[in-house]
Amino acid sequence: MIEIRLSRIYDHQPQLTGRTFLVERLWPRGVRRDDLAMDRWLKDVAPSTELRRWFDHDPAKWAEFRRRYRAELDANPQAWAPLVEAGAVTLLYSSRDRVHNNAGRPGGPPARAHTQPGGRLSMQKLSLEALAREHLDHAKQAGAGRSAHTVFGGHEHTMRQTIVALTAGTTLAEHENPGEATVLVLSGRVRLTAGPDSWDGRRGDLLIIPVARHSLHALEDAVILLSVANRRNDGH
Repeated sequence: MIEIRLSRIYDHQPQLTGRTFLVERLWPRGVRRDDLAMDRWLKDVAPSTELRRWFDHDPAKWAEFRRRYRAELDANPQAWAPLVEAGAVTLLYSSRDRVHNNAGRPGGPPARAHTQPGGRLSMQKLSLEALAREHLDHAKQAGAGRSAHTVFGGHEHTMRQTIVALTAGTTLAEHENPGEATVLVLSGRVRLTAGPDSWDGRRGDLLIIPVARHSLHALEDAVILLSVANRRNDGH
C-alpha cells in the first residue's frame, strides 16, 4: 500500500517515516539543494512543461488538468515506479495553492490503484481530515463559499465519493438525487432538506439522501463526504 502525503516545499518538515520526493520540472526558487532533506528529484512525475503552461494555475481548468496529467502518468509508469517501491512517500511541490498544484491532486499521483510487476496491486490511502482542512480553507477564499474534489470514482465508475466544503450559510440548491447517496459529515453542521422534511447532521453523522429533490445548507462551516452510486441505465 502506498501512503502519499503532500507538502509545500517552503513549509516542509522532514518526515520520520517513508521517503520524500520533489515533483517539479524546475527547481523551486529560493531553495538551496543542500538545505532540502529529500531522497530524490522526480522531474518526470511532475506535469509536462506543455501541460503546466496550459494550466497556468487556473482553477477553472483543474478537472481537465487532472485528466491530462493522469494520462501522462499512465503513459510513463517507469517515472513513478520509485513511488510504488517506497511505500510511504511525501511529495513536495512549490505552488502557493495547496489545492490546485503540480502534485496533481490531494493524495498525489497516480490517481488510482495500479498493478505492479507480478500482479500485485498498489493501493492509495488518503487523509480525509487533511483534505477537509484544505478544502475548507479553499472554500473560505472562493466567492461561492464552497470547494469540491472527487476523491474516488467518477464518470467511468458506479461509485463516486466527493469531498465538499461549505462556508456557513452556503446552500447547495435543490436538485435531483442522481442515485443511491449518503452524506457523511466530517466537520461542522449541515441541514438536508427534501420537501417539508429536514434532517440536521453534525460531525460523525451519516445522512441517507432521500430519492427526491433536496438541498443541503451549511449551518456553520462544514465539510461532508458525498457518496453516490449512480443508477444503472441498462434496463434492469
